[in-house]
Amino acid sequence: MIHTMEGFDPALAQFRLAKIQLVNWGPFHGYHSIDIHRDGTLVTGPSGSGKSTLLDAISCVLMDRSVTFNAAAHDDGVGSKERTFYSYVRGKSGARRDAGRGSTAIYLREGATWSAVALTWENKAAASVTGCRAMQMSRAATGDGEITHSLLITEQPFDLRDLEGAADQRLRQDAVRRAVPSAATFGNEYGRYIARLSTLIGIRGQDGDSGQDDGGPAPRRSRRPRPYRAK
Repeated sequence: MIHTMEGFDPALAQFRLAKIQLVNWGPFHGYHSIDIHRDGTLVTGPSGSGKSTLLDAISCVLMDRSVTFNAAAHDDGVGSKERTFYSYVRGKSGARRDAGRGSTAIYLREGATWSAVALTWENKAAASVTGCRAMQMSRAATGDGEITHSLLITEQPFDLRDLEGAADQRLRQDAVRRAVPSAATFGNEYGRYIARLSTLIGIRGQDGDSGQDDGGPAPRRSRRPRPYRAK
Protein backbone atom coordinates (compact mmCIF):
# COMPACT_ATOMS: atom_id res chain seq x y z
CA MET A 1 0.00 0.00 0.00
CA ILE A 2 1.29 3.46 -0.89
CA HIS A 3 1.02 6.32 1.59
CA THR A 4 2.21 9.89 1.57
CA MET A 5 4.62 11.02 4.28
CA GLU A 6 2.98 12.00 7.54
CA GLY A 7 2.28 15.74 7.67
CA PHE A 8 2.82 16.17 3.92
CA ASP A 9 -0.18 17.52 2.00
CA PRO A 10 0.37 17.37 -1.78
CA ALA A 11 -2.53 19.76 -2.38
CA LEU A 12 -0.70 22.42 -0.37
CA ALA A 13 2.82 21.69 -1.55
CA GLN A 14 2.25 21.32 -5.30
CA PHE A 15 3.63 24.23 -7.30
CA ARG A 16 1.67 25.49 -10.28
CA LEU A 17 2.43 28.23 -12.77
CA ALA A 18 0.97 31.49 -11.43
CA LYS A 19 2.49 34.31 -13.49
CA ILE A 20 4.32 35.01 -16.74
CA GLN A 21 6.32 38.24 -17.03
CA LEU A 22 7.72 39.45 -20.35
CA VAL A 23 9.98 42.31 -21.37
CA ASN A 24 10.56 42.88 -25.11
CA TRP A 25 9.71 39.32 -26.12
CA GLY A 26 8.74 39.23 -29.78
CA PRO A 27 5.71 41.47 -30.37
CA PHE A 28 5.26 41.96 -26.60
CA HIS A 29 7.11 45.28 -26.54
CA GLY A 30 7.92 46.70 -23.12
CA TYR A 31 6.69 45.07 -19.92
CA HIS A 32 3.76 42.65 -19.69
CA SER A 33 2.51 40.55 -16.77
CA ILE A 34 0.00 37.70 -17.17
CA ASP A 35 -1.61 36.02 -14.16
CA ILE A 36 -2.39 32.31 -14.49
CA HIS A 37 -5.29 30.94 -12.44
CA ARG A 38 -4.39 27.90 -10.34
CA ASP A 39 -7.33 25.96 -11.79
CA GLY A 40 -6.39 26.82 -15.36
CA THR A 41 -6.37 29.73 -17.81
CA LEU A 42 -7.60 29.62 -21.40
CA VAL A 43 -5.44 31.47 -23.93
CA THR A 44 -7.38 32.07 -27.11
CA GLY A 45 -7.31 34.38 -30.11
CA PRO A 46 -6.95 34.46 -33.90
CA SER A 47 -3.82 33.45 -35.76
CA GLY A 48 -1.01 35.88 -35.09
CA SER A 49 -2.38 37.12 -31.76
CA GLY A 50 0.60 35.76 -29.78
CA LYS A 51 -0.53 32.39 -28.40
CA SER A 52 2.50 30.49 -29.69
CA THR A 53 4.74 33.37 -28.67
CA LEU A 54 3.67 32.81 -25.05
CA LEU A 55 4.38 29.08 -25.36
CA ASP A 56 7.83 29.88 -26.72
CA ALA A 57 8.37 32.24 -23.79
CA ILE A 58 7.73 29.36 -21.40
CA SER A 59 10.14 27.17 -23.37
CA CYS A 60 12.72 29.95 -23.19
CA VAL A 61 12.80 29.71 -19.38
CA LEU A 62 12.65 25.91 -19.13
CA MET A 63 14.88 24.80 -22.01
CA ASP A 64 18.48 25.46 -23.02
CA ARG A 65 19.62 27.63 -25.91
CA SER A 66 19.35 24.78 -28.40
CA VAL A 67 15.54 24.81 -28.08
CA THR A 68 13.56 24.77 -31.33
CA PHE A 69 10.71 27.22 -31.02
CA ASN A 70 7.18 26.47 -32.19
CA ALA A 71 7.35 25.78 -35.93
CA ALA A 72 3.61 25.20 -36.27
CA ALA A 73 2.89 28.90 -35.73
CA HIS A 74 4.55 30.04 -38.94
CA ASP A 75 2.30 31.36 -41.64
CA ASP A 76 5.12 31.78 -44.16
CA GLY A 77 5.94 28.10 -44.58
CA VAL A 78 9.61 28.67 -43.86
CA GLY A 79 9.81 26.63 -40.67
CA SER A 80 11.20 26.88 -37.17
CA LYS A 81 14.39 28.75 -38.13
CA GLU A 82 12.25 31.87 -38.48
CA ARG A 83 11.67 31.82 -34.70
CA THR A 84 14.94 32.20 -32.86
CA PHE A 85 16.22 33.95 -29.76
CA TYR A 86 17.46 36.70 -32.08
CA SER A 87 14.09 37.22 -33.78
CA TYR A 88 12.31 37.28 -30.42
CA VAL A 89 14.73 39.74 -28.79
CA ARG A 90 14.70 42.01 -31.84
CA GLY A 91 10.92 41.67 -32.16
CA LYS A 92 10.50 40.59 -35.74
CA SER A 93 7.21 42.04 -36.96
CA GLY A 94 7.28 41.18 -40.64
CA ALA A 95 9.26 41.60 -43.83
CA ARG A 96 9.34 43.95 -46.78
CA ARG A 97 10.42 43.23 -50.33
CA ASP A 98 12.97 45.60 -51.82
CA ALA A 99 13.63 45.66 -55.54
CA GLY A 100 16.89 43.85 -56.22
CA ARG A 101 17.46 42.98 -52.54
CA GLY A 102 14.76 40.42 -51.88
CA SER A 103 13.07 40.23 -48.50
CA THR A 104 14.26 42.36 -45.54
CA ALA A 105 13.11 41.68 -41.99
CA ILE A 106 11.33 44.41 -40.06
CA TYR A 107 12.12 44.60 -36.32
CA LEU A 108 10.53 46.50 -33.47
CA ARG A 109 13.91 46.87 -31.73
CA GLU A 110 16.82 47.54 -34.07
CA GLY A 111 19.33 49.10 -31.67
CA ALA A 112 20.96 47.73 -28.53
CA THR A 113 18.18 46.08 -26.57
CA TRP A 114 17.32 43.52 -23.91
CA SER A 115 14.63 40.95 -23.38
CA ALA A 116 13.57 38.72 -20.50
CA VAL A 117 10.99 36.14 -19.52
CA ALA A 118 10.16 35.11 -15.96
CA LEU A 119 7.87 32.29 -14.82
CA THR A 120 6.56 32.23 -11.26
CA TRP A 121 5.21 29.09 -9.62
CA GLU A 122 3.22 29.22 -6.38
CA ASN A 123 1.75 26.69 -3.98
CA LYS A 124 -1.06 26.91 -1.44
CA ALA A 125 1.45 27.18 1.38
CA ALA A 126 2.28 30.72 0.17
CA ALA A 127 5.68 29.74 -1.26
CA SER A 128 6.82 30.99 -4.65
CA VAL A 129 9.67 30.22 -7.04
CA THR A 130 10.59 32.29 -10.09
CA GLY A 131 12.87 31.16 -12.92
CA CYS A 132 14.08 33.76 -15.39
CA ARG A 133 16.10 34.06 -18.57
CA ALA A 134 17.33 37.55 -19.45
CA MET A 135 19.03 38.42 -22.75
CA GLN A 136 20.95 41.43 -24.04
CA MET A 137 22.36 42.32 -27.44
CA SER A 138 24.26 45.22 -28.95
CA ARG A 139 23.15 47.28 -31.94
CA ALA A 140 25.64 45.38 -34.12
CA ALA A 141 24.38 41.90 -33.17
CA THR A 142 23.19 39.85 -36.14
CA GLY A 143 22.41 36.41 -34.70
CA ASP A 144 21.83 34.14 -31.71
CA GLY A 145 25.53 33.76 -31.01
CA GLU A 146 25.86 37.45 -30.16
CA ILE A 147 23.26 37.46 -27.39
CA THR A 148 24.32 37.52 -23.73
CA HIS A 149 22.15 35.23 -21.60
CA SER A 150 21.63 35.30 -17.83
CA LEU A 151 19.68 32.68 -15.89
CA LEU A 152 18.44 33.30 -12.36
CA ILE A 153 16.11 31.92 -9.70
CA THR A 154 14.51 33.69 -6.77
CA GLU A 155 12.11 32.59 -4.03
CA GLN A 156 11.07 36.17 -3.27
CA PRO A 157 8.58 38.48 -5.01
CA PHE A 158 10.16 39.59 -8.28
CA ASP A 159 9.48 42.32 -10.81
CA LEU A 160 11.19 41.64 -14.13
CA ARG A 161 11.72 45.35 -14.71
CA ASP A 162 14.29 45.35 -11.89
CA LEU A 163 16.77 43.85 -14.38
CA GLU A 164 16.81 46.87 -16.66
CA GLY A 165 19.87 48.41 -14.98
CA ALA A 166 21.74 45.11 -15.19
CA ALA A 167 20.86 44.86 -18.88
CA ASP A 168 22.54 48.24 -19.39
CA GLN A 169 25.68 46.53 -18.03
CA ARG A 170 25.40 43.58 -20.44
CA LEU A 171 23.92 41.36 -17.73
CA ARG A 172 27.18 40.88 -15.85
CA GLN A 173 26.52 38.57 -12.92
CA ASP A 174 27.57 41.17 -10.36
CA ALA A 175 25.09 43.62 -11.91
CA VAL A 176 22.33 41.00 -11.86
CA ARG A 177 23.03 40.25 -8.19
CA ARG A 178 22.81 43.93 -7.32
CA ALA A 179 19.55 44.28 -9.24
CA VAL A 180 17.99 41.19 -7.61
CA PRO A 181 19.77 40.53 -4.28
CA SER A 182 17.49 37.59 -3.46
CA ALA A 183 18.36 35.70 -6.65
CA ALA A 184 20.70 32.81 -7.27
CA THR A 185 22.46 33.65 -10.55
CA PHE A 186 23.79 31.09 -13.02
CA GLY A 187 25.00 33.06 -16.03
CA ASN A 188 24.94 30.61 -18.96
CA GLU A 189 25.15 27.50 -16.77
CA TYR A 190 21.91 25.86 -17.76
CA GLY A 191 22.68 22.52 -16.09
CA ARG A 192 23.00 24.02 -12.61
CA TYR A 193 20.05 26.34 -13.22
CA ILE A 194 17.56 23.67 -14.31
CA ALA A 195 18.68 21.25 -11.60
CA ARG A 196 18.04 23.88 -8.92
CA LEU A 197 14.73 24.98 -10.43
CA SER A 198 13.56 21.37 -10.70
CA THR A 199 14.40 20.74 -7.05
CA LEU A 200 12.57 23.84 -5.84
CA ILE A 201 9.32 23.21 -7.71
CA GLY A 202 9.35 19.46 -7.02
CA ILE A 203 10.45 17.91 -10.32
CA ARG A 204 12.87 15.14 -9.40
CA GLY A 205 15.22 12.96 -11.37
CA GLN A 206 17.54 15.64 -12.80
CA ASP A 207 21.25 14.96 -13.13
CA GLY A 208 22.08 17.63 -10.57
CA ASP A 209 24.91 20.14 -10.77
CA SER A 210 26.37 19.53 -14.21
CA GLY A 211 28.05 22.92 -14.49
CA GLN A 212 27.62 22.84 -18.27
CA ASP A 213 27.15 26.01 -20.29
CA ASP A 214 23.75 26.94 -21.67
CA GLY A 215 23.44 25.49 -25.13
CA GLY A 216 25.04 22.18 -24.17
CA PRO A 217 23.05 18.99 -23.71
CA ALA A 218 20.20 19.35 -21.27
CA PRO A 219 19.96 17.05 -18.26
CA ARG A 220 18.01 13.84 -18.79
CA ARG A 221 14.24 14.13 -18.85
CA SER A 222 12.89 14.23 -15.32
CA ARG A 223 11.00 11.26 -13.90
CA ARG A 224 7.82 11.37 -11.86
CA PRO A 225 8.49 11.67 -8.12
CA ARG A 226 8.50 8.34 -6.33
CA PRO A 227 5.77 8.01 -3.70
CA TYR A 228 6.77 7.25 -0.13
CA ARG A 229 6.16 3.62 0.83
CA ALA A 230 5.25 2.95 4.41
CA LYS A 231 7.34 0.21 6.00
